[in-house]
Amino acid sequence: LQRIGTLIVKHGRIQNNLRNISLVTMVKNISITEGGIRITLAVGVFVLWLFDAIGGNTLIVASLMAVMLLASAFMNFCPLYKVLGISTRKCEENAKEGRS
Repeated sequence: LQRIGTLIVKHGRIQNNLRNISLVTMVKNISITEGGIRITLAVGVFVLWLFDAIGGNTLIVASLMAVMLLASAFMNFCPLYKVLGISTRKCEENAKEGRS
């Protein structure tokens, strides 16, 4: 047997392996306001770098955090929030998108 994605090649035939499919859903869990705050913080790190207020290892750590903040703000999804079961979105915002 050789596994290729969600397909299995068995004796020259390709079969769907429905038991091993794991769908990851990214339900939006960051509100619009929090997304704005995350973008502002990331831009703040850029401004601090621009004016040489931070450098060295601090800049590296702050830049990595800024990238994570920007990514989560634009996707409206925070993996840590999903693990902790937190959502800052209102029920109305999720209802507009067809989610509960």
